[in-house]
Amino acid sequence: MSARRGAPYAVAAALTLAGLACSVNARAQTVPVELTWSAPPECPTRAAVLARVRELASAATNNAPLVRAEGEIRKIGAAFELRLLTEQEGQRGERLVRSAQCEDLRGVAAVSLVLLLTSGRQPDDTTSSSSSTDGLSSGPAEETPKPPPAPPAPEPAVEPEPEPAAEGGAGGSTFRWLLAAPQLALQVGPLPRPTPALSVGLGFEVGRWSLRVLGQWAVKQRIAAPLSIYGAEAQRATVGLWACGALGGDRLSFAPCLQGSVSRLTATGYGPFLVPSSQHQATWAVGAGAIARARLTGSLALMVAVGGQVELKRPDLRLSSADFDETVGPVRRLAPVSGQLVVGPEWIF
Repeated sequence: MSARRGAPYAVAAALTLAGLACSVNARAQTVPVELTWSAPPECPTRAAVLARVRELASAATNNAPLVRAEGEIRKIGAAFELRLLTEQEGQRGERLVRSAQCEDLRGVAAVSLVLLLTSGRQPDDTTSSSSSTDGLSSGPAEETPKPPPAPPAPEPAVEPEPEPAAEGGAGGSTFRWLLAAPQLALQVGPLPRPTPALSVGLGFEVGRWSLRVLGQWAVKQRIAAPLSIYGAEAQRATVGLWACGALGGDRLSFAPCLQGSVSRLTATGYGPFLVPSSQHQATWAVGAGAIARARLTGSLALMVAVGGQVELKRPDLRLSSADFDETVGPVRRLAPVSGQLVVGPEWIF
């Protein structure tokens, strides 16, 4: 009877010892993983990650090629980010995972390593968002690709200059200053030959009406007397007033003008036995003309002016000594009419 009573206890003891042996064997199971791990104090340790790998791995993984892994968890704001680098037989992989709970990243790292041991598949080079508490979520982690690189900064846009307001519109009565400089002029008369000159002007316009003051400085002109060894060098400086009314649009316009001018004539005699001396005399004239203007930009236009005048005062060019007057006679009398051509830029303000 005593032998029969002890048999059940012996069987139970044997089963208990066998279970303990299996448990110890399972805990002693090793996996071919070399893991370097870095994490904040509140996050899982390296030992916890490897323990989870052993729980998930099967016996078949013992013969898998060695996996070298490096894991780092960083705290970013209120979340945690795991960066897992792996290498197996020369194949490298990388995975970035973010989670609100640091504990979730232990399971993510363990699952990634077990998948590599069982299938040899490297983790995708992606950023994941994990919500599983043990790395075994009901579905795969949502994979979101890394954001594309930022495009190069665009070059600063150059805004086109606004078109000038058309005459007769809202800006038709706008007051604007005019500066005509530098300009080239050609004076025809009252001196014998055409004379080039430098011209500068200042004025204003209101709507279609404009008023300009144009000043011209001509080069010297040598004028021979009837006895050609004598003569005079003459030079004119002129200030003219142009009052114009424009026709056409603001971009292309044609303006008939009335004009008047005052000139200062300087003459110096030359010749044998003649002491050179300069004499000055004022002349004036009235006439008409026209100004054509092509607007290039909002503040710059090309201006062409043409005018003709009647000389109201026509002085004679004479040598200063009466003896020379009797012998040589007057050098020249100025022509009764004159004309001019002016070309150059005009600035509009």
